[in-house]
Amino acid sequence: MVVADNPAREKEEPCFSDPEDFEDKFDEDEYLGEHLAKKPDINEYEKCCVVVFNIPVVGEDRFPKLKNVLTKIFTATCKEYNDEYPLDAEGKTKGFCFLELKNRELAEHSAALLDGHVLDKKHVFKATVFADIIHMAQPDENFEPPQKREYVDNGDLWWWLQNEKCHDQFAVQYLNDMGQPLVAVETYQHGAEPQRFSDRIGWTVFQWSPSGTYLATIHGQGVIIWGGKKFEKIQRFPHEGVQYLDFSPNEKYLVTHAPSNQRWVKNDDDSLRIFDVITGEMVKGFSLQALTGSHRINVWPLLKWSYDEKYFALMKPGGNGICVHDLDTFQLNNKKSMTHRIPVVAFAQPDRLLLRRTS
Repeated sequence: MVVADNPAREKEEPCFSDPEDFEDKFDEDEYLGEHLAKKPDINEYEKCCVVVFNIPVVGEDRFPKLKNVLTKIFTATCKEYNDEYPLDAEGKTKGFCFLELKNRELAEHSAALLDGHVLDKKHVFKATVFADIIHMAQPDENFEPPQKREYVDNGDLWWWLQNEKCHDQFAVQYLNDMGQPLVAVETYQHGAEPQRFSDRIGWTVFQWSPSGTYLATIHGQGVIIWGGKKFEKIQRFPHEGVQYLDFSPNEKYLVTHAPSNQRWVKNDDDSLRIFDVITGEMVKGFSLQALTGSHRINVWPLLKWSYDEKYFALMKPGGNGICVHDLDTFQLNNKKSMTHRIPVVAFAQPDRLLLRRTS
């Protein structure tokens, strides 16, 4: 038998391995960050689950009857669901149950309908989406009650309204002779030179409150408001990296936003903050990603306020609905958003009517 030489066999097989000194510079966050942020996880399931509290505690003998009663109530909110009733060591119900629904919208709808439902005098349901419970911040183990603060008299914050000649008040920003940014507050009367009341080096971005009571300035560690005839510091609002600020119509609340340095981020807790102007306390912090579905601000101010500051609304991404929040609880009004294609939203004045334009 003769074996013929095959030159093709003598060639080395191609090698697809990287050289030893090869350095992979591909950045997943840069090129795939948007898709990675949408990667399904257990949080999606948690948003489809409703927890119903304050159901009766009964033993095994009475459980079938209780379940029949509850099934009629639950079915009225959603036809298809899976339920689970945790039991203790003695076989008794624990006073709450779980409902698993098909999607987040059905879960929010069911929770809104079941919350506050009166079963009898002793049992009034408290219902909420499971994700809202597990994502609540744990109590601070080192929490200490706020210390009583001495009252500070900030003087007459409306002194400028009492000008005998009704001079207008305004603020300007410019560079001084040393090239330093400076903001000056002055009054103006037609035909006369402006009169300066205060100026500060280091002030850069500034904004008047709606009624002109305060002058707010942005700094590296947060926002400061100034007022009175000498424009002394009134209050400080800590928010590192803040770039946006806005006041509610009656100057009760201050809203700030500090964008994340990361291009794609899933957890940006407290990136949007609401402060009480008088006390300086942060009354609510929001994740912009959780609130709007995006980590980017496309329009500012983001929040649309009712005239009495009892509600604020914001658009969902792409005009896919409106979220209205109650300022008493800072929760979604009726625990659900309005899912319509709405490009513009505003509150009517002075009523708490919500105006919307549909496309």
